[in-house]
Amino acid sequence: MHASAPPSLRSPIWLSVLWFFLGANPHSLPAQSGSNWSRTDGDAAGTRASTLTAISPANVATLKPVWSFATGSVAGHIGSPLVIDSTMILQTPWPTTVYALDLSRDGAPIRWRYVPPQGRSGQPTGCCDGLSGGPAYHQSGVVIVALRSGEVAALDLLTGQERWRISLAGRNEIPPLIGAPFVAGNLVLVGFGAAESEAQGGMAALDIRTGKVAWRRWNTGPDTAVGIAGQANRNYPSHRSPNLGQRSWPDGRTDVGGAVPGPITWDSTLDLIYYGSAAAVPWVDPDRIGDGKWTSTLFARDRKTGAVRWTYQTTPDDRHGYGAASGGQVVDISLAGSKVRALVHFSPNGFAYTLDRATGRVLLAERYGPVNWASHIDPVTRVPVPPTTPARGPICPASVGGKGLQPSAVVPGSSQFLVPVANLCMTVSPPASASARNRLPVGTAMELTIGPGGNGGRLVAWDAATGTIRWEVKERWPILGGVLVTTSGLAVYGTLTGWLKAIDQATGLPLWQFKLPSGVVGSPIAFRGKDGREFLAVVAGIGGWIDGAFGRGTDPFGARPALGPLSDIVAHGGVLMVFGLPD
Repeated sequence: MHASAPPSLRSPIWLSVLWFFLGANPHSLPAQSGSNWSRTDGDAAGTRASTLTAISPANVATLKPVWSFATGSVAGHIGSPLVIDSTMILQTPWPTTVYALDLSRDGAPIRWRYVPPQGRSGQPTGCCDGLSGGPAYHQSGVVIVALRSGEVAALDLLTGQERWRISLAGRNEIPPLIGAPFVAGNLVLVGFGAAESEAQGGMAALDIRTGKVAWRRWNTGPDTAVGIAGQANRNYPSHRSPNLGQRSWPDGRTDVGGAVPGPITWDSTLDLIYYGSAAAVPWVDPDRIGDGKWTSTLFARDRKTGAVRWTYQTTPDDRHGYGAASGGQVVDISLAGSKVRALVHFSPNGFAYTLDRATGRVLLAERYGPVNWASHIDPVTRVPVPPTTPARGPICPASVGGKGLQPSAVVPGSSQFLVPVANLCMTVSPPASASARNRLPVGTAMELTIGPGGNGGRLVAWDAATGTIRWEVKERWPILGGVLVTTSGLAVYGTLTGWLKAIDQATGLPLWQFKLPSGVVGSPIAFRGKDGREFLAVVAGIGGWIDGAFGRGTDPFGARPALGPLSDIVAHGGVLMVFGLPD
């Protein structure tokens, strides 16, 4: 541990320690306040909606940069910074540094920094840079960070000092931790495994006070390991038999894939947590038969015990690598005249699902982008139906998904979602030899191509109650960062070419843009500063799989760089940019 703080910040530490040991009622955690941005996706439901209203469609054109901060990392910067009162917390990709910036002082200087000992910080495994989904925060004054080494550390908000650190090393290897930890009551939930890693994926819950593992569940294997008692989903025959997480694999081998690199959400009334698992690894395996449950699956688990309430596998026998790691957002909507407690999932497979989040019953499943690997989702079995005539030419969507880990946002008080989409397809070919196949973690070679319409990206306004697109904005390149919405009527997102854009959330009309130093694969936030002013912030810093697929280096997917020289348009390097209205 390496952390430092000014002496003036050490004296009130007793207050945070008091809250730490008193704990909190699991259902008393406040929702996202206007001043803070204390969760990666804004709130426990994952809506990425801010209640701030000062920056609006009427004045956003006057927005200007206020200050910036260089992260010192050239890897991909996904996720969001957090804002807790006068402190902004920022976690860089591997090799990890966690910064606390002092928002009470001009220019937000560094309050403290935390650098894990490099011997334990973990050379990245799996695909695509040392990506990190960012930190989490508990109201007792604890910042939680997941490290690529498979460790989780709890840091004091005021000083950066470690309170505890624990390893989540699994059965076969140390799992890379990519997604942001998630606080639910006095538990910290951590998903493990990278989408292209053979490490077995799963979920662990840690006690916020000590780091002790309260429960750990795997996504594949016998029902006892997964946490299933009875039927995984009583609504569908394909989910009812016992031990499907083991019996749907050849020779009972279930320790490959099903990672959890994506978001976690929580319904505190039902006390259920929701997340999705990635595909099996390799995606294409001639020896694999059966559905490969429970990879490419949505999970609803009891927060306190980890027991499965229901599962739903979006893509059985997922040989395209779509997975379901994009997770689901919690929202109450009116569907066909009835109020529904919904979980909305934009699957990488190109279909958007609206589910009853209490039972796992699929209420609606429609395509939100080009799809030709399946004709539709059967309305009774809810299993994808192959097309009558197999697709000729590229398969749509590409393996990276119509929407991957980049989060969508929910317009407050509505069923409208603003969804960042990669409009890509792919051609696949078998490797020249078995040894070549074994060198590719996905078991196949592919080439990405631009999807229908000639544009690589789309921002889609999706109605989760009707399964229809209200409007869309086309972008030349895929949109791989998240979206922010405000109650004032704005939607904000960044592009791979480095533009941060604000649009009217009702129409998609452009209102403002600013050129950033690098491309955006992270997600913007909104917060209120010390003087009551409101700000937008985003971390620019291109990286991840996009570097290989679009012409920089060698993509571990085996993709050929056929989509153009993105590296000639933007440079690498992480920069936090903060914007505000004129004084």
